[in-house]
Amino acid sequence: MGEREREVAVGRGLSNAEVAAELFMSVATVKAHVSRVLARLGLDHRVQIALLAYDAALLEEGQGPAVDERPDTDERPGGGGH
Repeated sequence: MGEREREVAVGRGLSNAEVAAELFMSVATVKAHVSRVLARLGLDHRVQIALLAYDAALLEEGQGPAVDERPDTDERPGGGGH
């Protein structure tokens, strides 16, 4: 994966529009890069790219996809735990 594709595909949790603005490219170009990377890696979702990048140490702590760290209890909104 090229450097630009990596910057776009990982995105650090930003939207396509935010990535486009940050990297001075169009939203269509961002979407094309993400689609190409997903196809190349055989993935379905952008978060999967971020997880792979984090596991490969391409992202630093705190730059990976957001994860709900609340304990699995019955205190979740909407009632029961599962």
